[in-house]
Amino acid sequence: GIRDYTVRDLFVYHLVFGHHAFNAGPPIKIERVDVPVRLEKRLAALLEDLAKHKRMSINSCLEEMLLHTNDGVGPHTDATLRYIQELKKKHGIDYDSHGSYRFVEE
Repeated sequence: GIRDYTVRDLFVYHLVFGHHAFNAGPPIKIERVDVPVRLEKRLAALLEDLAKHKRMSINSCLEEMLLHTNDGVGPHTDATLRYIQELKKKHGIDYDSHGSYRFVEE
């Protein structure tokens, strides 16, 4: 479940680099369904940019975020969270994670 490699430097130290191979294990057969989703316009634009950045479809990006959230863990690395902060500025998102409680459609 880990993809890694080892490097030996000139002083004979071994440096090991690796990361979890999340696609390890047998395939999981699923059936996908279409779900109508309405999002705040700026948030939808951020999601589109984020999915593009992660080289994922919007559907896969949402699926990843939901699965991680349902397990109580965040789906994003620190680098991705920094990128999301840039996207929030780009798209003028001036609300936090509780903003949806105050959303009023025009």
